[in-house]
Amino acid sequence: MGLMKMAPQQRDMMNPPQLSEFPINNKLDPKYPEGINLAVCLVHNIDVIFPSLSDIFHSTYRHMKTGLLKDSFRMLFSSLSRKFNPLFNFEKVIELEHRYGATSGFYFSVLHKGEKGYNYDISNLACELKNIRENGWEVGFLGSQSLCCDAEYMLSRKQKLEDVLRDKVVGYVNPHHCFTLPETCKTLDMAGFEYIITFVDPECMDLSESMYRLFRANYFNENKDMGIMTLLASIRESTMFNGFANPKNMDNDVEEVWKFTKHLIDKVSENLGVLVLSWPNTSMLGEGLDFYEKTLSYCSMKGAWLTSGKEIVEWWGQSILKK
Repeated sequence: MGLMKMAPQQRDMMNPPQLSEFPINNKLDPKYPEGINLAVCLVHNIDVIFPSLSDIFHSTYRHMKTGLLKDSFRMLFSSLSRKFNPLFNFEKVIELEHRYGATSGFYFSVLHKGEKGYNYDISNLACELKNIRENGWEVGFLGSQSLCCDAEYMLSRKQKLEDVLRDKVVGYVNPHHCFTLPETCKTLDMAGFEYIITFVDPECMDLSESMYRLFRANYFNENKDMGIMTLLASIRESTMFNGFANPKNMDNDVEEVWKFTKHLIDKVSENLGVLVLSWPNTSMLGEGLDFYEKTLSYCSMKGAWLTSGKEIVEWWGQSILKK
């Protein structure tokens, strides 16, 4: 079994061409708040809250195999009550990140029953969203595989999320490689989003020198130069040997993945970049949770700015674009 199934842009991410010259050529000061060298954007995709029978079986098996009996029983009874459902773990994640001085973004899907990928109704999560917002964490929009370039669809679903949240939503996560220039950026900009987090294949787009940078994807509309801030995802849990929930994973696989992760964090820090760490709620238990905390601890030890996409974009607008 291969160690990791990487997205195309991850294969050569350790040595992107001309990365070190990027700040000089563009006359930018890459220092983050208080002179920090590394920004880590923490992303939690929330596409599953109510696990299927198959999810329950595989997760229970994995937890029992690793001796996590409490998590096993919680997963078994997850369909009976939110109290037993380990995927309603937003408060747990917030408490963990707070210990490391971090904040993050939770990105929710806004799908209707019967649509592909539907798992929950966002209207039923008003209390959870309110708690996330009031703690100072971000609530964002998780894209779907279809209609990613339909501005009317985007605007209506974004409005629904904002109605439940009772606040503005500025961030969009694109989990399905559905990204084209300028169509996707134009659609999201028209819908009122301020930034997008996505996977992009540098072989198809000339973005290699910006692999660890926040950049502005521009397009022209009525002869005006428009744009939306874009972050390229660096580490996504689901690319790691099919994710931590995979019962076939071995301890040595996890160790090798940690070596890769640590090396990548060091590499991005050396180049004064932005690391995007995408870790879904479905992996915030068992070994997945342990690995995530280990990553937070290492980044914190390096003095990283552990924050949300919204905070990074606001910093960029105030510190860079206005120069």
